[in-house]
Amino acid sequence: MLKQLVYRRTFCTPGTIKAAVITWFVTSIFVILLNAPAEKDSSTDVVTQELIFVEAKKDSHKAWCKPKTLYTGTRTSIQINLEEKSWTTLDEIHSDVENGGWSPHSCKSRQRIAIVIPYRDRERNLKLMLDHMHKFLKHQQAAYGIYIIEQVANTKFNKAMLMNIGFVEATRDSNWDCIIFHDVDLLPENIDNIYKCSDRAPRHFSLRPSQYRYRLPYKGLVGGVLAFTRQQFKTVNGFSNMFWEWGHEDDDMKNRILDKIGMIARPSLEVSKYKSLEHTKAGRNQYGKHLVVLSKARGFSEGLNTLQNSYRVMSREKRKLFTRVVIDLGDVGNAYANRIIEELDTLMPGAWQSLVYNFAKNNKNNALQEVVD
Repeated sequence: MLKQLVYRRTFCTPGTIKAAVITWFVTSIFVILLNAPAEKDSSTDVVTQELIFVEAKKDSHKAWCKPKTLYTGTRTSIQINLEEKSWTTLDEIHSDVENGGWSPHSCKSRQRIAIVIPYRDRERNLKLMLDHMHKFLKHQQAAYGIYIIEQVANTKFNKAMLMNIGFVEATRDSNWDCIIFHDVDLLPENIDNIYKCSDRAPRHFSLRPSQYRYRLPYKGLVGGVLAFTRQQFKTVNGFSNMFWEWGHEDDDMKNRILDKIGMIARPSLEVSKYKSLEHTKAGRNQYGKHLVVLSKARGFSEGLNTLQNSYRVMSREKRKLFTRVVIDLGDVGNAYANRIIEELDTLMPGAWQSLVYNFAKNNKNNALQEVVD
């Protein structure tokens, strides 16, 4: 009993009580600091080199964006305005657009979208499209940037190669979630045609252009407006760089998607109407069918991976409504036509003529598996 009393007295001395209090205080402070929320670090915002687009933080209080309602009731068609406006007027109308893009302030966009437009000598169409697309995308509450990839007029036009270049130039600016390749002469007519990428497959939008009386021209169509995630575009190795002048580059892309991914995503037919603007077509590619066969025979081994050092950026300008990248492709295209038949004979001696014939007969209706997404 005496030993216990001595022990308790020793433990409860003023010195030991003071030490215990200090220990408890220090421990409490440590626990509070350990469980305190981390200080907000603004450096984690993802910003482009030009400080245009700021990606919302994952822990942001903002809700996901939803497209705005343009009309009451069930009407979702958009009036197409074909009045050409000056550049100054367009800048004033779209005063909230900066450095070629826009993003919503009150909500979070699920994807950040780059619109890539291959272009040469269609200024009226470009003005009409920019006016329409900025309104359209803002109503969809999309975070987006528009890139005009313009080829100088010293050689034959190569739309597919410009799209590959557009992918490279746009992704240098930012890690876009979705890249949409868009003809300058097509305007979407329905607000429910949501511009986004599908995780399942590349997404084709322009099923019913007015130039075909709002009908799907053929089942295998993927031209006009076509979207990829960055990984999907790398998987198909981009577009072929071999298609000089107009035609068949989209048929080649259809085969790449069929070979590497196997399906295409599309919106419903009800929302996929497009206004086709009038324009003068470039010269027709007389070797287009041969090139599709050649690309397939090569196993689609050229494309995005062979783009390096094949073009020169003449200028790069951030304008209010778009980023303008002027490209010189040099004279390399004029040499391709002379090599096509020779290379076909080397790869498939005596057999390529029948392959080209079969392609022309069957390719248009050789459709990909479709998913509505």
